[in-house]
Amino acid sequence: MWHYHCRFLVFRLLQIHKIFIPLAEQIFKQLIFLCFFTSFYLFFSKQLLVYLHRHIRLSLFVRAVEHINDAGRRLRVADQSLEEEAARRTAHVEVQEGRVTLSRQALAEATDAVRPRMLLRLFDLLGVGRRDITAAHLKAILHLTRDTLWGRESRVDLPQGVTARYCREWLILETRPQLLTEVQLLQECPVAWGDYRITLLDHREGEGLALRPWRQGERMGLTVGPAAPGDRLVLPETHGGGRSIKRLCMDRRISLPERDRLPAVYAGGCLAAVWRLGVDMAFAAPEGEPCRFIQITEAAKERDLI
Repeated sequence: MWHYHCRFLVFRLLQIHKIFIPLAEQIFKQLIFLCFFTSFYLFFSKQLLVYLHRHIRLSLFVRAVEHINDAGRRLRVADQSLEEEAARRTAHVEVQEGRVTLSRQALAEATDAVRPRMLLRLFDLLGVGRRDITAAHLKAILHLTRDTLWGRESRVDLPQGVTARYCREWLILETRPQLLTEVQLLQECPVAWGDYRITLLDHREGEGLALRPWRQGERMGLTVGPAAPGDRLVLPETHGGGRSIKRLCMDRRISLPERDRLPAVYAGGCLAAVWRLGVDMAFAAPEGEPCRFIQITEAAKERDLI
């Protein structure tokens, strides 16, 4: 009986072995195929990623270069357009030796982007170029034109010996020294101004300019200073029409250096008279009537009398 059971057990084990061995072989083959396929997939995926990375990076680099070049072209076109607009708006600028003059109105009519270019054009016209001129200098010049009160004068020193001066809505850039400034005239208080000694009196005495008395509603105050560019006088010989100081000086053969040093009298911020030219008809005092008399004596004659 025991032998019978042993033979039956051995028989069952052999049957299980016959079934398990083929199954194990199939599983092993499947595992080998899966490992091979996974290794191939990983290798292919890695190569694909490397290719895509290089291709995309190269494509992005090429497109970035194209965008940079396109932006550069656009900036050059915009810069050229601003320069042309600034040149057009400064075509009427008065240019003299060592001086250029621009009206505040011309600056006000330009856009914010064009105004700095207009100022740089002034330096070119002055002959000193744009070297060492920074945005801070241009901002200081624009500050003069915006914040200077009417009848006052402001100035700022700039590189290369240039001085920017703003007076009565005119911006002046000059390289030669401009020592004469606008000063207030007070009754019976002599003022040394340039080559002259100037005194405000309430009666005629000696040589000078006679202005009618102050009228109700007019701005008070008399000042003497250099004539601002563009100022005009209405004189008897102009037959009721105004004529510029420049033209009047040319008619009288007064040179530019002399013109810049002629005392110009302003009443309430308006040009009332210029020495050697005359008194504006709007401020002229008839002979024999009360007046505000600006006595003017040349310093050389005063020294000769002493």
